[in-house]
Amino acid sequence: MNLASNGSPMPRHPLFDADLHIINPQFPLEPNAGYLPPSFTVQDYQDRTAHLSVVGGAVVSGSFQGFDQTYLLDALHRLGPGFVGVTQLPVTVTDEQVLTPGCAPCGSTSAAEDRRPWYT
Repeated sequence: MNLASNGSPMPRHPLFDADLHIINPQFPLEPNAGYLPPSFTVQDYQDRTAHLSVVGGAVVSGSFQGFDQTYLLDALHRLGPGFVGVTQLPVTVTDEQVLTPGCAPCGSTSAAEDRRPWYT
C-alpha cells in the first residue's frame, strides 16, 4: 500500500501544496517592517493537513527568513521527498553555484540532497 507523507493511505487524487510556509523559531528570523509571523512548524503543518491527501508541496521562504537556508533544509528533511523548496539567495550567487551540488550559499551540503520530482 502506498502512503502519503502524513502516513495515511494514498488517495485517488493526491494533493500538492503549491505554496506553504514553515516558520520555525529555532532558526534565524528577521522582522520585515517590524512584523514576525507566528510559529508554524512542520509538525503544525502536518497536524493541520492530516485530513487532506497532501503528498508533496513547495516550502516557500518568506522575507522574514532572509537568506537563511537552515530552516528550509530541516523542513524538507522532515517533510520528505515529495516536498521542494523555494528560497531567496543573495544576488551574488551565480547560476553555476546554484546548479552545483554542495553549493554553500544555497545551503545544500551534498548531491545526496538532490530531490526527485514529487510524482515519481
